[in-house]
Amino acid sequence: MSHTAATILVRPFRSLSDEAEHAYFARGFLEDLFTELARFKALEVLTENGSERSVDYELQGSIRPGASCVRVNAQLLEVGTGRHLWAGRFDAAMDDPFDVQDEIASSVAGSLATHVDGMRLERARRMPVTSLAAYDLWLRGRACLERGSAEADLEARELFERAIELDPQYSRGYAGLSLAYYNEWSCQSWHLWGESKEAAFTYAEKAAELDDGDPMVEIVLARVCLYRREFERGRAHLQRALTLNSNDPDVLASVAMWDSYLGESEEGIRLVERAMELNPRHGTWYHGVRALCLLGLRRYDEVVEVATLANNAFVDIPAVRAVACAYAGKDEEAHRSREEFVSELRTKITFGREPDPGESTDWLMQVNPFAQVEDVEHFAEGLRRAGFAEATGDDRMVMRPPELPSGGETFRRDEGVWVVSFRGSGACLTEVKGFHDLSRLLAEPERLVHCLEMSGAPVSEGEGDVLDPRAKREIEQRLIELNAELDDARGAGDDARSERAEEELDRLTGELAQAFGLGGRARKLGGTAERARSAVTWRIRSAIKKISAAHPRLGQHLKNSVRTGVFCVYSPEDAVTWEL
Repeated sequence: MSHTAATILVRPFRSLSDEAEHAYFARGFLEDLFTELARFKALEVLTENGSERSVDYELQGSIRPGASCVRVNAQLLEVGTGRHLWAGRFDAAMDDPFDVQDEIASSVAGSLATHVDGMRLERARRMPVTSLAAYDLWLRGRACLERGSAEADLEARELFERAIELDPQYSRGYAGLSLAYYNEWSCQSWHLWGESKEAAFTYAEKAAELDDGDPMVEIVLARVCLYRREFERGRAHLQRALTLNSNDPDVLASVAMWDSYLGESEEGIRLVERAMELNPRHGTWYHGVRALCLLGLRRYDEVVEVATLANNAFVDIPAVRAVACAYAGKDEEAHRSREEFVSELRTKITFGREPDPGESTDWLMQVNPFAQVEDVEHFAEGLRRAGFAEATGDDRMVMRPPELPSGGETFRRDEGVWVVSFRGSGACLTEVKGFHDLSRLLAEPERLVHCLEMSGAPVSEGEGDVLDPRAKREIEQRLIELNAELDDARGAGDDARSERAEEELDRLTGELAQAFGLGGRARKLGGTAERARSAVTWRIRSAIKKISAAHPRLGQHLKNSVRTGVFCVYSPEDAVTWEL
């Protein structure tokens, strides 16, 4: 056993919560604990995925998230002897849930003093989070980002924004917003390149200002700098990330990817292979990173093999494989990979539109920010050999959505893409759940639809009062009156009256989340209904945000006409006939 490095296997903590939805909390909490332990330079920390390797110690435990606190039990075992070196029970209160992670990590480090030579865990310098709720929202948002869809990115953004509302000094909230905008900018909504790129950079800088000890924030800053072609600044952020934590496999793999663009593919290979060693059952994107590094080293046959393992973790992986095949003289395979890439591009970037000549090449050259001239030329020549059209030469190309017929008002799903048109212009959008909610409301203008009906959730026992007929009639009548008053006020240009009506609408829907009934008789909203109200509201608001970015006029119409809460309604000022 080495006296300079102890190997610790961190097993998943068992979730003791009765709520299945709390599984994300146990997973996220453990990942953060893993990160804290990995800050020790003299500790090698493995997940359960690395259990095939011989290890010195095991850390295991259980976690029970609650409404106001989290209870954690943990114990450290010496594998060779089975001896319990340390055990502890912790409650994370509302003031600072990070204390538990720090205390566990410090206790483990203290138990292994022989190996770490008296080193203390250097905690990242966070501003203290004011509530467990903000941390919970961060974990929920991060779980959404892992799903990798446009809908999930929008849901994550809502969660991070709520975390910042609870704690404006919470650095992870800003880091999450940066990641969400980065996902949107780099893949999900290419036509919003400029806006999303700036948002990703602004929020990452804010996160770094509040907490200069988070390596993933440094990586986000590096990404944006490289896409801006600010290569030396990007390199500095990558080095900072490694300085902060050189044992976290995701940090290593992320730095490796950007090293490949900086012309440092040898170092990139070393880092990503080290990441794979630390986490043998990593995500497929690790293979994508390795393929990029191998391409930089001109090891084409290996690129072809590894890129296949990546399973299109990135949209441009088939194009990388096509380039390698072309250089390796595998022309048929190169052309097949090129067609696979064009299909991915058509589905995920151009929303079903066939790319213009040279457009695919423009996109590939933009999203692969090679720093060295020889690497730029090498990639461009490989694309040409694989059958891609010559680039147009545009420095800032924009992936425009398909052109749509201008007639009629349309809101329909067509082969996985949503086609919308309103007042003479149209757009195509990728799938989000909120579009289905909006389509349902548009189909029945003025009808108040309960959130449980929108979500399809069953009414749990004890929630009958929520659907009480008298309460529903009272609420329907008052909401109709408020909507009519709001329309009249807007038509008359009476901003003060309009604002008062909006405030009452907002207040009413907020009160409905806690108590139900306008006659003074309290009717508590059950857990299922409250979750449905929250989920449906987020879905619809996120969908309208996405529509607003692609079709501002339709977005504004929906903002003015759609109300969410316990009851949702589409109440347009003028009648609209929709093709659904």
